[in-house]
Amino acid sequence: MSADSKLNMKSTVGNAWILAFVLVYASGLALYWPRILSISDESSYVRQAVAFAHDTRTVAMAVPFSSSPKAATPSTYPVGTSAFLVPFVFVGGWRAAAAGAFVALVLTLLILRRWLREEGRSPGFILLMLGYPAVLVLSRIGMSDMPSAAVVTLGLWLFFKGRGRPWWISYASGLAAGASLLFRETNALPFVAFYSGALVRRERRVFALGAGVATGITARLLTNYLTQGEWLYLRHTPFGYSFRSVLVNAPLYALALLVFAPGGLVWVLAYRGRYRTELIGAVLLVLSFFLVYGYAGWESGGLRRLVLGPRFLIPVLPLVVFAAAEVIPRWWQAIRARSALTDAPARLACAACGSLVVVLGFLVHPVHASWAAGQVVVQGELYSHTRPDVAILTNSVATGKYFNEIYGDRRVIDHYLVKPEQVGRVLEAHGLVQIAFVERSDSSFFRGEAQESRDYVAAVRALCQTELSFDRRFPNSERLLVWDVRFCPAR
Repeated sequence: MSADSKLNMKSTVGNAWILAFVLVYASGLALYWPRILSISDESSYVRQAVAFAHDTRTVAMAVPFSSSPKAATPSTYPVGTSAFLVPFVFVGGWRAAAAGAFVALVLTLLILRRWLREEGRSPGFILLMLGYPAVLVLSRIGMSDMPSAAVVTLGLWLFFKGRGRPWWISYASGLAAGASLLFRETNALPFVAFYSGALVRRERRVFALGAGVATGITARLLTNYLTQGEWLYLRHTPFGYSFRSVLVNAPLYALALLVFAPGGLVWVLAYRGRYRTELIGAVLLVLSFFLVYGYAGWESGGLRRLVLGPRFLIPVLPLVVFAAAEVIPRWWQAIRARSALTDAPARLACAACGSLVVVLGFLVHPVHASWAAGQVVVQGELYSHTRPDVAILTNSVATGKYFNEIYGDRRVIDHYLVKPEQVGRVLEAHGLVQIAFVERSDSSFFRGEAQESRDYVAAVRALCQTELSFDRRFPNSERLLVWDVRFCPAR
């Protein structure tokens, strides 16, 4: 059998597994469609998408010492994810954001499959990416991770395709690289490695690449100005960068790139194909950045941290797949040359891997839906025991994913904006005040935040007549408390 015939056979089998995964995943998503925005960042992306779908860039936001709300941007994140979700929420409402995440996954798979095929590799290695826990979860959640994967994969495929080809292919690669900043700034890191290589080699296409990048960056600057009023706007993050973070984050990212993407880092370092230095550099550059970054999902408890940290590596998973597609067959042929092994063990391993990934592609939906069901209850109780005509002081770090104008109007004010001695002024401005706190005990971060909330309420109760109107603990380690502030004596 010729090499082309073997590749065609492997491609057919690989395509079959990918198609099976997509169909099974879509079926599970349809049966267990999300009923709530389960991540705070998702809440920001989707509320901005809903605003865009209603032809506005702002929403009404309550202010502490006036009954008149102010117009504010619904999200401080780059607009790319929200813009991508607009067609879905326009047609199907806010819950259709899940369809956008799934479509981004499918686009990534289609591009990566074409890329592998053009390089003479089997698409079956895409299964290494499909079994990645963060991919399984976030392909049903309206976050920036899957759209980022799609645009980065598109740009890298066009980079590989563009050398020695018409200029517009390289321009399109640069455009994708620049436009990737519309989704997340760190999406540019893989392109830095590959484009630097082209620059060092003095490839003629660097001008087309640069022109495309400039166009994409211009789009980011323009949307910055239109939504945030600043051309060079960058979202503030409270998380810094330090070498101490490396010690904390290294075990999680080792787990991600060795277990969640089986052998991922090994395949990258052993890669010997085209643009070897650039591919290894791109993955290590992204990995190094997030190793020193002060956030890796540790603030969230339980299994959530296994998704929220490793999700940052999703945009470079196609490179891991690409490397594996070159290394594994080469190593297998070397093993076969030194032994009497046949291809039967490899076919059996592929079948087992494909079966496992397809099963996970369905199971993720009932598991995530069961976990999110607890949040649905919390959100329902929060809205049932607060009122739309009063000022609500809240701990937004815990309630940000629950309070959202897409669920219903509420005058929400972060309690950090109001000192306990200023609650009386809020009462005068709004007529009535409620304090609604959600306490979480699933991590040391949220246990500390819950204690701060209790201290805040104690300080308010020492100054104002306050009555506890609702108190309930939920099985998902959360507790909802609502107080009515009746009266604050003048001081």
